[in-house]
Amino acid sequence: MIKNLLFSRINYSPSMDDFNLEQNVRFEELPKIMKLFNQSIPFENLDVMSNTTREITRENVIDKILIQKTGGMCYHLNSLMYYFLQEQGFNCYQISSSVDIMIKGVRVELDNVHISTILLYQGRKYLVDVGTLVYLSQAPVLIPECGITNDATSTPYAVIDSDFGLSRIRETYESHKGSHVFEFIKNSKNTKEEQIWKSFLYFSLDPVMDECQLNQAQEIIKNHKQCAYTKAPVISKTFKDGIYTLTPYTFTTNFFSKDCKKSKIPIVDMIDYNKKLLKYFSINQNNL
Repeated sequence: MIKNLLFSRINYSPSMDDFNLEQNVRFEELPKIMKLFNQSIPFENLDVMSNTTREITRENVIDKILIQKTGGMCYHLNSLMYYFLQEQGFNCYQISSSVDIMIKGVRVELDNVHISTILLYQGRKYLVDVGTLVYLSQAPVLIPECGITNDATSTPYAVIDSDFGLSRIRETYESHKGSHVFEFIKNSKNTKEEQIWKSFLYFSLDPVMDECQLNQAQEIIKNHKQCAYTKAPVISKTFKDGIYTLTPYTFTTNFFSKDCKKSKIPIVDMIDYNKKLLKYFSINQNNL
């Protein structure tokens, strides 16, 4: 049963929320589960860099993350969440989306490489995503539909305020990459003048037909020479106050609070790297 393995991995116990392990999870519990997921299971490309990727299947994803206790890319992390939601009786399906974002003045575009989950609840659709390196919503994000408004704001979309800032989804007619765009404001503490919505993911609501599309996404990442995930090993995980990121060259701590300064220290050698890999990400190099 995925739930027992997942709750053990993310340190989620019934006593934390008077939750019965024998019952299916409730929609209202998903934000807490998603947040703990990202605090426990890292985003990482170590198998891509070591050329040890495996076929994306239900069995392999469960083994990689819940048995071997490593992390993964979006098609691993979001697939595990999808299998979990499906097991818990939620009406859901997977989609592929395209990354389109400006990073330090450089536009990064990767088509049909990001895998997410669409969840249907009480007649509305939500995006559930735990598989990005940054810009995590930490909660299901309402997907606007033509003519339907959010009851709380009378707008077509709902804004989610997370540790990472603000996020929303809106319908778009300006891109051939999809009918909807996931947007973010990196830090919700910014002044109004700085609060500019930036695009990140473009997607349509068409379902992924089978696991072949997941494996195609993996192949695109592996063979894309300009993709950041093929240039160097990187592993990242959130914690209570920020984000840890480890490469063979540096260990960086970014804090959510603007009052705390970013910390970046060099990696001395592979022994130092492996120690931090185990200490901060609970990954044993021998399991990779």
